[in-house]
Amino acid sequence: LSNHEPFNDQRVFGGIQDLILNDRNNFVYFYLNCDTNRCAQRIKEITPQGTIVTDIRLDSLLSEYGIVNSFDYNDMIFLEDSTYGLSLNCQGGASYGSNLFVRLSSNFNVIDTIYFEPLDTINWSISFANIAEDVNGDIILAMNHYKIAPPSFIPTRHLILVRISGNNEIIDQKNVFDIPFLGSVLGLQATNQGFIFTALSDSYQNGNSFMYSYYLYHLDKNFNVLWKSKIRKERVPDIGPYWAQQETVIAPDGNYIVAGAFLHPDTLAFPNWLSFAQLTKFSKEGELLWQRFNHPLPYDSIYLNPGVEIQDVINTADSGFCMVGQYSDISQVSQDPNKFKGYVLKVNCLGFLGEALAGSNHTVLDGFDIQFVSTSTQDGGVTWHFGDGESFFADEYTDTITHSYPTFGPYEVTMIAHGCHDENDTLTFLVSPKLHADPALVTNGNGYFSIFPNPSQAGEQVSVYLNALNSMDGNVQLDLFSISGQLVQSIPLTAMEGTYPINAALSTGIYLVVLSQGGNMIEQQKIAFE
Repeated sequence: LSNHEPFNDQRVFGGIQDLILNDRNNFVYFYLNCDTNRCAQRIKEITPQGTIVTDIRLDSLLSEYGIVNSFDYNDMIFLEDSTYGLSLNCQGGASYGSNLFVRLSSNFNVIDTIYFEPLDTINWSISFANIAEDVNGDIILAMNHYKIAPPSFIPTRHLILVRISGNNEIIDQKNVFDIPFLGSVLGLQATNQGFIFTALSDSYQNGNSFMYSYYLYHLDKNFNVLWKSKIRKERVPDIGPYWAQQETVIAPDGNYIVAGAFLHPDTLAFPNWLSFAQLTKFSKEGELLWQRFNHPLPYDSIYLNPGVEIQDVINTADSGFCMVGQYSDISQVSQDPNKFKGYVLKVNCLGFLGEALAGSNHTVLDGFDIQFVSTSTQDGGVTWHFGDGESFFADEYTDTITHSYPTFGPYEVTMIAHGCHDENDTLTFLVSPKLHADPALVTNGNGYFSIFPNPSQAGEQVSVYLNALNSMDGNVQLDLFSISGQLVQSIPLTAMEGTYPINAALSTGIYLVVLSQGGNMIEQQKIAFE
């Protein structure tokens, strides 16, 4: 797979549909294979070393039902009893669509089938079934009840939910007409509360085109909607596989992962749309936690459909995710625009291809404030230890924060970019906060120094700001004289700005403060102690 070779040079139309790890610790995947004059599902089982142990096409099964072709957007799952459930979106002798549910043994022999046809084959068709197994061992089919409408209308899809027992008997069937889906229901998964899946829902017209939004739906066990969350803010122009949200999975932490593709906004103005792999994580309550975009392959926008489509995602032992899908073969697309290849994409628990990398910059502000900016990449958030005993965690979407220090520095700041499994990256650096970022502003450019506060208290600290002094001209100091001219304190100045203690034994009154450098007086001011 490192060089993205096709699967035995077989025609992979629609990419790999599902990737399954069975109880023999082998991988099972199926895809739509169009090597012959018609398309049929092909199932392969391979060992972790890449040896093919099973390779079958379902031609004979399709012929038994008089099915002309089997189409894309189907589902396959590995059940608790080590059998498989498979759904086939089919076209019979008429123009309408139907769906075939197949129960396969662990060796891929047909155990039983259920064939679903619409009652009204003129106006309706049934297609695009997704499969889930609930905690009771029942099988749930979510099929699209698709209304055949004239081309000038938006097609309408409603949800058909079917519950099948372990003996392959239909227990319950419900037509959900109160949720008008515009696109296929995909990625059905059973949860402790019910079921999740993705679907296109709302739409609006933009010129001559319709724009759509994808949602993640959560239904209870009685198929009532608990919540729905938009997967992307942007709407997509058209119902198409290149930006479908095709699969969901329950992550090891109990939250929800949605895998699919998204249309790159830069390509909306071009006829050759470019799609990228998309992975999204939601909380159990439907809150968007993070969203990742990956394109592991080079592309050239002059080719047709140079897109990446994710069709399945599974959890991996390291709490990461493995995705499978398709991309257009840009080396052959000029000869065959529909030439696709399958590929595998492995990411960590945060959805990244690599480890967290810490990075930052900062800006000194007035009032001992420092603005920190995280430039970290591939992280799930950063923790700031500011060096003054205070800390702060910023999630990955919070790049800029401001921290207030008690006084002048320097302070040692430690920044930790969090990765998976405590694989963190740490950055340490010094900062020097200032009461005024530009001391020249304190004196308004006039004079050489300023003292604050004035009046002040003996024994307290005063802030001193210098303006336009060249350190090469000698040492700088402040001398405090009483009103009678007696020297009462000398303060060496070590920076353009700083705080310095005043002798606590000084009595209240007016004092003269003299600034000198290299033994030469530069300026003098008065300060009052109360």
